[in-house]
Amino acid sequence: MRHGAYARFITSSWVYTIGFWMQRIGIGWLTWELTRSGAWLGAVAMAYALPAIILTPFAGAIADRMDRVRLLRRSQALQFLTGLVLAGFTLAGLAGVGLIIVIAFTLGILESMATPARMTIAPNLVPKEDLSGAIGLNAVSFNSATFIGPAIAGAAIAGIGVGWTFAISAAAFVPHYLVLCRTKLHTDEHRGRPAQSLIADIFEAVRYLALHRGIAPVLAAAMVGSLSVRHLPELMPGFAGDVFSLGPEGLGALMSAFGAGGMLGSLWMANRNRVQGTTMIFFVGLMGNAVFVFAFAATDIFLVGLASLAMFGFSMSTSGNGSQILIQTAVAGSLRARAMSLYSLTFRGGPAIGALVFGGLSTSFGLQAPVMAGAVVCFVIAAAIMVRRRVEVKSLMEKPSSS
Repeated sequence: MRHGAYARFITSSWVYTIGFWMQRIGIGWLTWELTRSGAWLGAVAMAYALPAIILTPFAGAIADRMDRVRLLRRSQALQFLTGLVLAGFTLAGLAGVGLIIVIAFTLGILESMATPARMTIAPNLVPKEDLSGAIGLNAVSFNSATFIGPAIAGAAIAGIGVGWTFAISAAAFVPHYLVLCRTKLHTDEHRGRPAQSLIADIFEAVRYLALHRGIAPVLAAAMVGSLSVRHLPELMPGFAGDVFSLGPEGLGALMSAFGAGGMLGSLWMANRNRVQGTTMIFFVGLMGNAVFVFAFAATDIFLVGLASLAMFGFSMSTSGNGSQILIQTAVAGSLRARAMSLYSLTFRGGPAIGALVFGGLSTSFGLQAPVMAGAVVCFVIAAAIMVRRRVEVKSLMEKPSSS
């Protein structure tokens, strides 16, 4: 935080992320109120993530070619306007599930274009020796907002309604836009417009990641976790309403417990501020995700659910931070945005696909049994990858890349 440009960026990003989570909680609760369906919750999650699956690799290639701050600034302005539209329609009583899906899809497009740029700005605002700490603080910002945003959203939905909650969340996007207007990167990794096409750029990054004996297994393990357990927050309105028989305040409490655990995990990772030992943290955290999601889905006792979610938030934060630190440390700078865009598919596309699948299964088997089955799958596969590849990953990833 002694680096002024980074401090301004992360502080305004924190305010934006609080608004982002307020908006997500509001969208989830409004969908549940309108449909009472886990399948519709999954459909909305997929509408939000489908652009990520399609567009994020292109966004990474674009971010490697152009000014990343300018790209992020444009996305932020359009997200603010989309949030205002959502608030206006909801306050007018015109919001239906069709509109929600359209809004979610639009927000997904904008966030997909912004994500690679957002994830690669920190390495260009701090010196390399502070990179691990900066990535950790990024996660502290995100997870503390995950703790605060849902709590505010739950109280606001109950007190002033979901429409005004959307209006407040849109206003939270403004400070970050203003900071972006005066942000300048210390180092510039974008290459301008190369001779090859965007498709060629993407395939270059895919080939690089697939052949990298350290990055490839980390990405594979992270994707397994995203598909099998990280969809749980997307289905949380269903658990709050159906399993625990709670209203919006209960949903906010559940998500805040998740965010509080994530914040503690992020603080721990930020205070470590070193790469050594991160490989083991990643794999253990990934298996912890499976254990705590299984525990949450297996109970209908609210306090047990809160404790399980807090532990899930902690393990998800450490595994997510760990994978990002390993990849950002090992990847070549000229490929950074493309590599992180493909990495971002693990936490954008994976949970949405999981929510669609497990939300669909909930119509026949309820919410709990499918989520427990996904946790078992996550644990088994993550343990297998760790046993076979941990030593090789550690030797290749826990040192700066020379490529």
